[in-house]
Amino acid sequence: MATDARTSEFSIEKPHIDNTVAEDLARLITALDKIDAYLKANADAIGGKSDAGHIHDLEAVSGLSAELAEITASISEHNHALSGLSDVDAAGLTEGMVLQYLAGKFKAVTARAEYFAITAIAGLAANNVQDALQEIAAAVAGAVTQADIDAGIESVLNAPPSTLDTLNELAAALGDDPNFATTMTTALAGKASASDVTSLQSALNGKLSTAGTAANANKLDNLDSSQFVRSDAGDTMSGNYTITGDLTVQGSDLTIGKNGGGDARLHFYDDGSNTVRTMWWDDSANKFKLEMDTGASYPIAMYYEGSTRDEVTFPLGHIVLAGASSGTRNATYTVRLSSATTEYSTGGSGSILTGTWRAHGRRGNIEAANFQRTA
Repeated sequence: MATDARTSEFSIEKPHIDNTVAEDLARLITALDKIDAYLKANADAIGGKSDAGHIHDLEAVSGLSAELAEITASISEHNHALSGLSDVDAAGLTEGMVLQYLAGKFKAVTARAEYFAITAIAGLAANNVQDALQEIAAAVAGAVTQADIDAGIESVLNAPPSTLDTLNELAAALGDDPNFATTMTTALAGKASASDVTSLQSALNGKLSTAGTAANANKLDNLDSSQFVRSDAGDTMSGNYTITGDLTVQGSDLTIGKNGGGDARLHFYDDGSNTVRTMWWDDSANKFKLEMDTGASYPIAMYYEGSTRDEVTFPLGHIVLAGASSGTRNATYTVRLSSATTEYSTGGSGSILTGTWRAHGRRGNIEAANFQRTA
C-alpha cells in the first residue's frame, strides 16, 4: 500500500520515497487534477476584480470619511497614565526623576545633576549641561595666562641649576642609565652595611673625636693631643724624639731653635767612635761652631765669593795675604786695602777690613803674611 504523503497547505498528494513509481504516478495524476481545479477557481475570482491601476477618491467610498473622522477623534482624546503602560514601571516616580530603560522596562531613576537638574548646578547659574558648559567656558576664558603656565612649570621645576633643568640633562646626570636604580643598588650592595658601620663606630668610640682631625686627650694610648703632630695643618712639637730611618724635608726652610731658646744645635752620630758630634749656632758669638773628634769646638770658616775689588767686609774664616813688616803668629792686626789694587797691607791709610784679623804665619824675611778674619 502506497504511503499517503501530502502538501502542508492544500493537502495535495505528493510522491514518497517508499512508494513505487506506479504508485506515485497515480498520485501525481490526482494531484495535477486538483491543482488544475484550484487554478481555474482563482482565475475566475481574479477576473471579477479591478486591475492594479484602479483607484477611487476617498469621498467616493460610501461612509469611509465619516468612519475615519470618528477614529481620528477617538485617538486625539485617547490617553493613558504611565502606570497603565505594560512596559513602564512607574513605582517611586517623583518630580525631577527620569525614565531609563532597564531590564526590558522603563523605570524611574534619579536624574544626575551634572546632566540635568531642576535647580542650578552648584557654583553655576545654569541648570542644564549646555548652559553650564557655556558658563564654564566664559569663566575659564582668559583666566589662565601664559605667565600662569610659566609659573606653574617653574613651581614644578623648583628653580634647578641651568645644567639640570631639562629631562636630557637629568638623564645625562644619571649616566643615561635607564636602570640607574638597579645599578646603584648593585654598587651599594658591596659597601659596608649599617651593622658594619655600627661595629666600627663602637670600635672607634673614645679613640678619635667626631671631627676626626685631632686626638682626644688621654684617649689614644693615654697620650694627649700635645704629643701628636697634625699633618693637615701647621703644628708644633716639643720634647725629645728619635726617628729611625730617613727624614726628608720637602719644604723650602728647615728652622732649628726659637726666639729666646739659646744656642740651636744639630747633632751628628759618629759611628766609628760611637759618639755624637755637634754643629751649632753660637748665639753669644754670632757664629757657627763645629765640635771636633777631640771634643774641642771651633767656629766654621767661610770665604768670600764676590768680585768687588774694594770689598772690605768678608765672612768669618776668610783669608787674605797682606803686606806686613812683622807677623807674630795669631796676633791681631789691622788689615787695610793697599794703594796697589792687587794688595792688602797692615800699614798705610787704606780702608780697613771689617772685623778682627789674626796673623797665621809668614816665611823668612818676606814682608807678607796670611791673615784670617776670626771675629
